[in-house]
Order: sequence, then structure tokens, then C-alpha cells
Amino acid sequence: EKFNFDRSLNNAKSYLNDIVSKRVREESLHNELVQKRQKAEKVYKAINSEANHIREAIKRKITDAQVELTSLRKEFDERQLQLDACAEKQHMIQNEILEYQNKRDVIIETLKVKEDLLTSIQTQISTEREEWHEQIVSE
Repeated sequence: EKFNFDRSLNNAKSYLNDIVSKRVREESLHNELVQKRQKAEKVYKAINSEANHIREAIKRKITDAQVELTSLRKEFDERQLQLDACAEKQHMIQNEILEYQNKRDVIIETLKVKEDLLTSIQTQISTEREEWHEQIVSE
């Protein structure tokens, strides 16, 4: 009977040692888990902080880009107005050029008519001279 009792006692001790060993492992795993969780929280906070810095930097860059875009739009509008003014001036100049070309064409036509008239007069004078000369010679 003592043997059975010793055996039972050894079994109970072994069982208790297993329970204590499991409990120690559980506590160790729990402590490890707590440390990993704390580390993960620190990493999460660091990542979140960095993400916030990045978001703020992006917001600043977007704001800067919007300001620059507004400036470029204003400059574009000013240049467009200048271009429009130039287009109006160019149209006016083209109209003046057409007007001068028309005047030149009229002057050229007038000169041709006068040149033809002059040639006709010269021919007539030449003919009259010959006739006059023949008349004088014949008299």
C-alpha cells in the first residue's frame, strides 16, 4: 500500500510539476507577448507619427502647388490678354497692309494709264512733227 501511495504521490508531484512548468511557460509566453505588444505599440506609434508627418508634408506640398498653379494661371491669363491684344494689332496691321496694297494697285493702274496716255501723246507728237516737217519741206 505504501508503494501505491508513493506512486500516487510521485504521480501527483509530477502532475503538479507539469502544471507549474506549464504555468511558468504560460507566464513566460505572456510576458513575451506583453513585450511584443509593447514593442508593436511603439512601432505603431512611430509609424503613425511618421505617417502624420508625411500627411502634413503632402498637405504643404499640395498647398504650395495650388499657390503656384494659381500664379501660373494668372500669368497665363495675363499673357493670353497680351496675345489677344497682339492679335488685334496684327489684324489692324493686316487691314492697313491690305489698304496700302489696294492703294498701290490703284496707283500702279493709274501710272499704267498715264504711261499709255504719255506713249499715245508721244506717238501723236512724233506723227505731227513728221507731218509738220514734211509740210515745211514740201512748201
